[in-house]
Amino acid sequence: MIDLNAAAEELEFPQDTSLRIIVAGTEDVAFQQAAIESILTEEGISYGAVSGDARKGGKFYRFYLKLRFESLESMRRVHTRISQLNGVKAVL
Repeated sequence: MIDLNAAAEELEFPQDTSLRIIVAGTEDVAFQQAAIESILTEEGISYGAVSGDARKGGKFYRFYLKLRFESLESMRRVHTRISQLNGVKAVL
């Protein structure tokens, strides 16, 4: 996990990284994935296939993404926007 505040001066861009996004429940997985992909597209972020799996007996769903950020500001915007989606519990 990247601490964007502590590591800001050490990061070099473009930055290839991965995200794990934890959401509550598994009922709205397709909607959540579409919302995440929409944010990435709107922000102009290059990303690979979005994969994921259910956790804790279906209580949570975890998405995995590999992506490329061109700037720290872009990285912060994406983290903020995804974390504000309904049902998102963590962006790691």
